Amino acid sequence: MADSLVTAQAADRMRSRWPVLLPAAAAALLLTWLTLSAGSKEESSVAGLPGSDAGAAWLVPMLQVLHDLAAVMTVGCLLGAAVLLPGDRLLGAAGYRWVRTAGWSALVWSLLSLAAVPALLAEFLGRGFSVVTPTAVVQFLADSPQAQARVVVAVLAAVLAMAARVVLTMGGTLGLLLVALLAALPPALVGHAGGTGGVYGPTAVALHVLGVVLWAGGLVALLVCRSISVGAVGAAVSRFSRLAGPLALLVGGSGVLSALTRLSDPAQALGSSYGLLVLIKLVAFVGLIVVGAWHRRWTMPALVAGRPAAFLRLLSVEVVLFGATMGVAVGLSRTPPPTAPAAAQGGGGHAVPDVVVPASPSPGALLDVHPGLVFPVLAAAAIGFYLAGVRRMSARGRPWPWLRTLAWSASWALVLLVTSSGLASYGGVLSSVHVLQHFTLSLAAPLLMVLARPGRLAMSALRPSTGQDLRGPREWLVALRGRPVMGTVLHPLVALPVYLVVNYSVYVSGLYGWLLRSEVADVVFFPLFLMSGTLFFRALLGPAGPGTAAAPRLPVVLAALAGWAAVHGAVAIVVLRSGPLLAAEWWSQLLRLWGPMPIEDQQTAGRIAATYGVAMLFATVIAILRRRRRPREITAHSAATAVVEPQVQGTS
Repeated sequence: MADSLVTAQAADRMRSRWPVLLPAAAAALLLTWLTLSAGSKEESSVAGLPGSDAGAAWLVPMLQVLHDLAAVMTVGCLLGAAVLLPGDRLLGAAGYRWVRTAGWSALVWSLLSLAAVPALLAEFLGRGFSVVTPTAVVQFLADSPQAQARVVVAVLAAVLAMAARVVLTMGGTLGLLLVALLAALPPALVGHAGGTGGVYGPTAVALHVLGVVLWAGGLVALLVCRSISVGAVGAAVSRFSRLAGPLALLVGGSGVLSALTRLSDPAQALGSSYGLLVLIKLVAFVGLIVVGAWHRRWTMPALVAGRPAAFLRLLSVEVVLFGATMGVAVGLSRTPPPTAPAAAQGGGGHAVPDVVVPASPSPGALLDVHPGLVFPVLAAAAIGFYLAGVRRMSARGRPWPWLRTLAWSASWALVLLVTSSGLASYGGVLSSVHVLQHFTLSLAAPLLMVLARPGRLAMSALRPSTGQDLRGPREWLVALRGRPVMGTVLHPLVALPVYLVVNYSVYVSGLYGWLLRSEVADVVFFPLFLMSGTLFFRALLGPAGPGTAAAPRLPVVLAALAGWAAVHGAVAIVVLRSGPLLAAEWWSQLLRLWGPMPIEDQQTAGRIAATYGVAMLFATVIAILRRRRRPREITAHSAATAVVEPQVQGTS
């Protein structure tokens, strides 16, 4: 009876914390106003920053604050339902409410994104809203990356709002969470924060945004959760606490890196409005870390003991502080840095603005380090987790084949070679280098990854979750393998068209020019190339579907392989080697002073693509034949997995 009373009181307190979101939003709006007022005397000359219409200049950042808060609410509620709560395949009552709340906040998010388009146009024109007409808005959408980003967000958020009305499973909720994270990125990447700072700018901003929406969103979700017992709240808080540390590290590290790319001298941190706002954000970040430490030391033990009041009070303060910090961040995004980042000295010709043409390639330049963030971080994490799994298997007396470890390491070495070495500096100025990057990421590296069997290693090395009804990484893998859709996606004749569309449509559309000139495009498409290639080779070399040990029928595999070879050969020979110049407008603006003419280099790219295709065709055939000669190993692994998987039965 007492336990029931405590649970009821806790639920009431959870409901009573909804009003805290109002002062959090008010703090965000107030801090935005203060930061804009402080920086209003500095004229903006940075690409991506607005003009000077008074009404729109204030409306746009205020809409941005509300837009960001709606994004945080959406991501947080989906994170809570998919990751923080215990549950089987179906959502529980609290998870159901979280998803429905995410649907409403996604609707607000979508509407605010659409409302920002005419406001941005009025600000751009500098003559108020009287000149904003439907025709002007349509033209603005065709020409402005910022407006296009808002429409993309509006569409994705609208999809989330509709899907949240019908999703009832944890797997579906996880899918919605991934879409929400994707929707949070476009405005940041096309603004001045993502558009400057060299190669670090887009990736640092993307990582910063993802860290913020997950960290702040998780806090908001815990604040507004209801119809959940104290024990379940404690479990959710404990799980989020394990996520908060890495998220804080991600937010702090990416924020510092982004600031360093815009402050050429430490003295500018005190001598400019931009630098002072960076320091204010740093102080607020430290405050959030202190509050988190206080939670761990004092309020979380009280929550576990059934006394949630102190935890909720401090959580309310934390959410308001986060709202104020987001207000400062919006003001910072509207404030020009004291000086533009120093551009690298290329010496290889005259390029369009913000693009440096490197000097003529040499062996030393090709082996130099190309600064970046996404792929080194991904490679370090992938190799680190893989080696940890290998070590755990060895500790259990089940040594992992060293050739697979070598294949995994070699695959990521290839990824780093084409994305983070000096070779990457020439990807935007030489078609031949870009094609080499593309097909290394979509063919060579994925084949090695599939041969390394990371999924099998994960299933063997990961331990089942110790929390009751809480899904850990292994439980999510088991659930994913058990989905009927996986059997469809991993069929060779389904994976083939996915691969063809992702990889070859860029050469018959305007995307090729965007890939050449944009660092943001690399961040978007290079992972897509890698994932589509991994899916394709997994379909050719792996089991026919979840729960089966047999590979797809050989005629089906060979038909898919022949289809790929035909399309690849056509693109290499007809489009690249013999076709007209692709992205001609880009090459006319680039004015490279060394090397072959663009059309000659494109023909070289065609020869590279054709050679790459022949080599990969032979390598894939050899891998398929070796795979067919070792059915006993596959059957033995299937039996071993069947012995282990009942431990997590009920989580899929």
